[in-house]
Amino acid sequence: MPARRIRKTYGSISGALSAKTGSLVRFESALERDLYILLDFAECVATYEEQPVTIGWVDHLGKARLYTPDVLISFKGGTVRFLGRSAMKPWLVEVKYRSYLAKPDPNFRERLLAGIRYAAQSGFYFRVLTERDIRIPSLPNLTFLRRYLHYNLDERSRNAITHAIQTGCCTVSEVLQSMSTDKVQQGRTLPGIWHLIAVGSLSADLDQPLSNATEVALGEV
Repeated sequence: MPARRIRKTYGSISGALSAKTGSLVRFESALERDLYILLDFAECVATYEEQPVTIGWVDHLGKARLYTPDVLISFKGGTVRFLGRSAMKPWLVEVKYRSYLAKPDPNFRERLLAGIRYAAQSGFYFRVLTERDIRIPSLPNLTFLRRYLHYNLDERSRNAITHAIQTGCCTVSEVLQSMSTDKVQQGRTLPGIWHLIAVGSLSADLDQPLSNATEVALGEV
C-alpha cells in the first residue's frame, strides 16, 4: 500500500495500472506512468511499489517535513542492467521532468538528501529518473503492447501462428497471409501476434515502430 494517498491535482495525471505484481499502481504524472510500463516489461525487475515509504526530515530552518519517493524497484538476483545502468540493490526512485530539475522548488535538494540518507541506511540506491532515462525508443511499442499482455489467445491460434513462423514466415504480414487471405480473419489473428510479442513468445525489434512489416521470430531476442 502506498505510504501517501495519491490525490488528484491540477496539471497532473492520477490513475491506476495493473502491475506485473498483479496489484494496482497509481501514478501522478505521465512520466511516472511511462516508467511503470517499462517496469512491467523489464525481465530484470522482480517487483516494484509506488510511494513505498514516507521519510521524515528537518529543513535548514529546523522545521519537520515529510518526503515520499515515487517508487521502490527490486531486481532479480545478481547484477543486472536497467535503463543503461548496473543494478543489484533495490532502487529508491524520484521521477522528475528535466524542466523541473532546471528550476526546482527551494526544498527539493534537501528532500533528495533525505532520500539519499534513507536509501543508504536501508541498503538501497537512490536514483532520480527523468524523461531522458524513461522515454527510450521502445516505450511507444511497449505502451501499445501492454493492452495485449492479458489477451486470451487460444491454444489452436497460438500453434497456428507458431507453425507459420516455423515454416518460413518472417513478417507479421506474412504470418497473417499464410493463415488466411480473408482480411476479417487476419484482423482477428493480429491481436494474437501482438500478445505473443508482448509476453516474449515471439521476438521483434522493439526499438523500431511495430507494423505488419515487422520481422518476428520464435523466442526472446
